[in-house]
Amino acid sequence: MRKRSRRKESAKAGRLTPEEQVELLIAPRVHLDLILARQRNTDYLRSVIGFFDIAIALAALSPPTQQTANYERALAVLETLAHGTAAAEAELDLVRASFNQACLDICREDRRRLTKAMASARQQRANDEFSRPETARKAA
Repeated sequence: MRKRSRRKESAKAGRLTPEEQVELLIAPRVHLDLILARQRNTDYLRSVIGFFDIAIALAALSPPTQQTANYERALAVLETLAHGTAAAEAELDLVRASFNQACLDICREDRRRLTKAMASARQQRANDEFSRPETARKAA
């Protein structure tokens, strides 16, 4: 008779649950559509910027590609929108195309790598918050 294995399945292995997909993918997509429809809301911008932070952190775990550069350009466009500057249609198209590619990339990943990328993005954003001067934090 064989002994039972004591090794347990990792809780972080596997794909995203439907609830996690809504939080990570669907909500930012709706927010992006509202932003592209010229509804400037800081909560919408934060949601989409956070999505791109995760996509960039996930891309950093792999060898560099052209997609990483596109994600960073899209993030720069969103940050200029956050500061109140209007963006050209070509820039908004780049944001949409980059978002679509990031969705595909995120959907392909398992939960372990996504968890690692989300922690990295959260840490990077926290470091950026502390590195800005106090007057810039109040304005944000």
